[in-house]
Amino acid sequence: SDEDWARYTFVHNNNKGWMRERWMHTAGCRRWFNAVRHNVTSEWHSEYEVSADLPDLPQEEGTLSTPSDSPDAKLEK
Repeated sequence: SDEDWARYTFVHNNNKGWMRERWMHTAGCRRWFNAVRHNVTSEWHSEYEVSADLPDLPQEEGTLSTPSDSPDAKLEK
């Protein structure tokens, strides 16, 4: 249905914290690389080769979970 397609296309979990991301060095060598970065603080943890196994994400201290009555709780399931 149109509703299912819109949900698939536009509704995504946008979790806060450490993420594995794919980057391109557009201002330099124009090569793709993978990085572990905190998407709230922009702290950079590490880079790894595109062909490498996925590294473990750093553990965060004091991370709060989303309350079950929050509108975002439905998106986390």
